[in-house]
Amino acid sequence: MRRTVVLVLAAAGCASWPEERMREIAKLEDGRVREGGRLAELLGKDPDRRVRAAAATALGRGGTPSDTSALLAALDDRSGEVVLAALFALGQLRDGDARAVEAVPALLRLAAGSREEDLRATAIEALGKIGDAERSAGPVAALLGDPSPAIRGEAALALFRMPALERALDVARAAAREEDPEALWRMVYAVAALRNPRQRRGKATPPPLDDAGREALLLALRRATGLPGDPHRYSRTYGASGLGRVLGDSAGPDLARLVLDPDWIVRVSAIRAAAKAMDDATTRTLRAVAGEDPHPLVRETALEQLAERKGAETEAVVERCLRDRSRTVQRAALGTWAALRGAEALPAIRAALSSDSPYVRASAIGAAGATLAGPKGERDKARADLEGIRKKPDAAATEAAAAEEAAARASATHVAASVPVAEFLLGVFEKGDLRDRAAVMGALETLDLAGACDLAERGLAVADLAVRGGAAELLKGRAEEIAEAKRDVVTALVDAFRGSSGREWYETRVTMLQALTALKDDRAVPVLREALNDPYKSVREAAAAGLKALRDETITPPTLPPPADVGAPDPKETRARVPQLARRLRIETTKGPIVLDLFPEEAPVHVANIAALADAGRYDGLAFHRVVPAFVIQGGDPRGDGWGDAGYAIRDEVNPRVYSRGTLGMPNAGPDTGGCQLFITHLSTPHLDGNYTVFGRLADAASLEVVDRIEVGDVIVRARTE
Repeated sequence: MRRTVVLVLAAAGCASWPEERMREIAKLEDGRVREGGRLAELLGKDPDRRVRAAAATALGRGGTPSDTSALLAALDDRSGEVVLAALFALGQLRDGDARAVEAVPALLRLAAGSREEDLRATAIEALGKIGDAERSAGPVAALLGDPSPAIRGEAALALFRMPALERALDVARAAAREEDPEALWRMVYAVAALRNPRQRRGKATPPPLDDAGREALLLALRRATGLPGDPHRYSRTYGASGLGRVLGDSAGPDLARLVLDPDWIVRVSAIRAAAKAMDDATTRTLRAVAGEDPHPLVRETALEQLAERKGAETEAVVERCLRDRSRTVQRAALGTWAALRGAEALPAIRAALSSDSPYVRASAIGAAGATLAGPKGERDKARADLEGIRKKPDAAATEAAAAEEAAARASATHVAASVPVAEFLLGVFEKGDLRDRAAVMGALETLDLAGACDLAERGLAVADLAVRGGAAELLKGRAEEIAEAKRDVVTALVDAFRGSSGREWYETRVTMLQALTALKDDRAVPVLREALNDPYKSVREAAAAGLKALRDETITPPTLPPPADVGAPDPKETRARVPQLARRLRIETTKGPIVLDLFPEEAPVHVANIAALADAGRYDGLAFHRVVPAFVIQGGDPRGDGWGDAGYAIRDEVNPRVYSRGTLGMPNAGPDTGGCQLFITHLSTPHLDGNYTVFGRLADAASLEVVDRIEVGDVIVRARTE
């Protein structure tokens, strides 16, 4: 009997046992094979459904749109598991290649006609990710009226992902009549995101709203934000964001009650949405929240919104917050105090530099730069006014002369104001540690150009990731201004690039190449050509983009095998050990225990990696270095500043699990660059789905409460698997 089975498998071209073929898939996936080849063969011919599903998943993670035909053929597979894997994989082939849209007709048929709800939902998700709005938006919008709330909610998210900007009103009208809480918040999220340039990924501006359209959006958003209780927390959260984007500076009255919502996440969203509402009532509310709200992350958010609301009452609140019991609030107060008081804030900033917390010191250094926000803003406005007059064909000579004089006066004021700040930052750079020096690089954006370039060139000479990377980022951001002033920073950038050749420097090398490109200097061309053979794909792609911009050369970077990373879990063995992998991780923090259920079936390499690191004590004593209120907490960096890693990189294992509240993910600096850092979400965040690996979720409500209390600087006391 055994001989017969082997003969059958051999006839199918699969002469090994399923476990061996699963290890083969893991090996192919680890090598990030970019064309289907063997994976497509296993997907089409293997007799074991698990092998076919794993092959489809691997194609989605590492393949290209040229693999579309193999995945489309798998939609007729007899196993629902394989079909689901193929559908999800089709949605991951979203790099703009026209071949990816070949899947659209088949996906539309499944989305509208399948009897299986999970197949329909996954097909709709794939349509959103592929993004062919011209063909898909209409049929997907029709599904907003589907009998299934799961399908209605997924259709709304798909329209956001395309993004189908003209369909925002369709989603709003559906939200105005939606009764299911889960479908409703997804619709409201889509409405808010379609009005958000950042979440539209820089794509076209939404069509202007006429009175009827504006009223339709407001009807849906006001209804959503008026629904009480925990089932509607996300509707209120994302509804607040939408109200801010639709109403702008008149949003204050609508957001007033949400700023006092029982849920801290809703309060944070409402405070951010009130940013443009400068009326007295909104300002009074924000002052009260900044001084009195029980949650430090809410107080932090309110303080950030007070930076442009000058006045004695605001200053009194902020001055009290400089002494707040929470370091998070102290840090936010420093930045706001600097924006309100300008150079007069420097004594408080100098006092904060004596803190034993590197995060407080970094905020103080950043606040020094913020003292120049006013003079720089006046300078930029005067320059913009001058440019506008120069472009007017009928501008009077006296008008142009007055504008030139105003621009020169504003520039001189900015330069003069920069002198004490530049001296302060130079002193910190010379006397501070590497963390302080990195913070100096982040404070240079508002400094006058000469002072900023002087300090940035000093930063490029420091062999530290954060310091050198921050300097390169500054020069990239101010490249146009630098080129206009004919300031030569290219030599320093080239020297720094050639002195940053190790594995850990690849992200910084990308930034330096982007800076060289933005400076539009021909001396960058030889460096860009050298970088086409860099071991890291992201560096090669940055070099190709630079040559396209500077020389109009269209170059496809060579395909090179990924660098070997010593110390990473062996993926080809990890999948075979799934039953033995850890199922739970317990993280003891200074705010209490966080317990996570792990997902070894979906992300075996990530689970094996975090288990090995935790059980070796690698997380013990590390801090949470990043907390974005109403988004994520992030930690596990051995450097403590976001620039560190495990000494190796692991490949992505993006899977169909979604980022709901309390989900464990792995941050990265590009594809396949994860290592040891981790993040946990405060709330459902659909824009992360399919972009970052999900490999765990909080196990209980008590852990959620701890995550909600985590602030920057809180420490992982001990982390171990259970």
